[in-house]
Amino acid sequence: WARHYQAQLRDWRRIQQISFVKMALLAVMNIPELLGLRSEYQVMKRTNCKLDAFLAVALTMVGLVVLVAGFTSDKVTCVPVECVSMPGSPSCARDWEYQSNRCENEVLTYPDMNFHILLLIKSLLFLILIVLPIFYGNSLCVEQFASFSSLWRLRKDEKITRDVEWKRRMHLQLEMLKSSNTLTRQYAIYHIIGVALDGFSLLTLILHTLHFCNFDITHYSAFGSEGNLLTKATSYFSMTKSLCQNETFFCEMPNRSLFKWFGIFTSLLLTIKVANRLLCIGFTLGLPGLFGRNMLIYADQIVDKNSEKVFQIQSSSVLSLVQALLAVFRLLFIVPVQMLLGFFQFYFHSQETGKTAKNEIAEEKISGALDLTEPVEDLPTNCATSILGEKNIRPVSSFYHNWSDLFFILDVMSGHIDICEILIFISKTDDLLAGIEDKKVDIHSSRLDLSLNTLTLNFTHCGVIEKLIDLELSGVGGLTVQGWLEGPTGRLVANPQEDDSGKSLTFNIVHGANYELISAVFARCRQLSRIQNFSIHVPQELKTRHKKKYGSSVPLAALVQSEGRPLSLNFDIGR
Repeated sequence: WARHYQAQLRDWRRIQQISFVKMALLAVMNIPELLGLRSEYQVMKRTNCKLDAFLAVALTMVGLVVLVAGFTSDKVTCVPVECVSMPGSPSCARDWEYQSNRCENEVLTYPDMNFHILLLIKSLLFLILIVLPIFYGNSLCVEQFASFSSLWRLRKDEKITRDVEWKRRMHLQLEMLKSSNTLTRQYAIYHIIGVALDGFSLLTLILHTLHFCNFDITHYSAFGSEGNLLTKATSYFSMTKSLCQNETFFCEMPNRSLFKWFGIFTSLLLTIKVANRLLCIGFTLGLPGLFGRNMLIYADQIVDKNSEKVFQIQSSSVLSLVQALLAVFRLLFIVPVQMLLGFFQFYFHSQETGKTAKNEIAEEKISGALDLTEPVEDLPTNCATSILGEKNIRPVSSFYHNWSDLFFILDVMSGHIDICEILIFISKTDDLLAGIEDKKVDIHSSRLDLSLNTLTLNFTHCGVIEKLIDLELSGVGGLTVQGWLEGPTGRLVANPQEDDSGKSLTFNIVHGANYELISAVFARCRQLSRIQNFSIHVPQELKTRHKKKYGSSVPLAALVQSEGRPLSLNFDIGR
């Protein structure tokens, strides 16, 4: 039995070792994805995180170069003191390697001997932090990303998006993303650890660089008396001595200038890295419009057809910051206490408590069964009236969505994907939001000009989504509608001089001909959505009363209401 147990234990240890190696390889494989060299979900990587990964790799390369330079060259070179004043002396031509090796411990200080090693260790710590599954590679975060990605990939498949069961699954996943803050929490933990490591590395590296620049910080008066803690800490960076062996030999450090310039260059990289980390932490605060959280501004303005807000967004930056700090305080101090109390309640509860709980559950089941057997009185109701009078009232969320996983992902995507496409996706997630695909020809504002023989087609406005898209595109002219008419003479292109606004199309037409409008909505020279085709039959001659009432410019709405035929007249319009 003992041998069998030991064999099982060895097998279990072997499996654990294989699992550890597998996780380590997967973590290392996460670096190329983070750098953007290969990735399945490219939009899920922020530019700041890619920059941080590139800086970590660059610092590792610098650390390796400094390590090679430190081990392949002499640490210190010493010559007799008289060689300083008389370099032509015969004794100065000798090789004093033995004496130089003996003077290393006397002349060199800790920064001189450990700079190249510490620089490489810090660089490796940066890479280790990247491959740790705190955020990237974390199973919970991967599940949230995959859940949203499954919806995003099918957003343009009309056959699937119209399926009722798919819509139900979509609403369930979106509600889960709106109520969860896993991504924000893990991302904040990842970058808080990173900024602490980067800040400490930057501080020590600046002190090393000042040491190599012959700046003696141990005698700086701002550090106070000799007995305080700060003075003891800075004594590590004492200056390199120049004399040894009872001041009979003069020594120099050959790599001093090289270490100084590498220290300056590495300090610059670490300064950029710390600033980049702080921007990432600012992203987790959920401040609308700041640190890349632009989607929160748009979401705060989205209202449905009932003039109700779709998302609960804390628009005040001050209140958002206060709530974020309270959440951090709760995570650091209250949650550990709750976990400890839960631990004691789970492992040290008495058997009587368990029996009492079982009895209470049984009583609740019996009382529930008795309640179900009671007869329910039928109240006279008018079913038709109740259905017609019912209004779909949106429930008000009890918490704000600034820190939800949904807007975390949307704000990450906004750095790689056009915000117009994200707003169109949001419009498809709610039945009470009008999307760009609902845009059509507005027969009330479209007009036929008899004097110029032109047809001007205007289009309906699609509510708040189109308003926000126009706001996003305000610097490039807003949304534009482009299209043509297909008629008896072939393809008829719109007059460019007549549609400066980009929201209407004007065509030169011939009376008595049939036309079909082919059009789409464009933004930044890319098609956002197709507009449903519009068929037109231009009459040979208009009624006299239309000419008398409207003059030379006749609206389409007046024509379709004529002679008791609401959808067509001499002007036959079909969709």
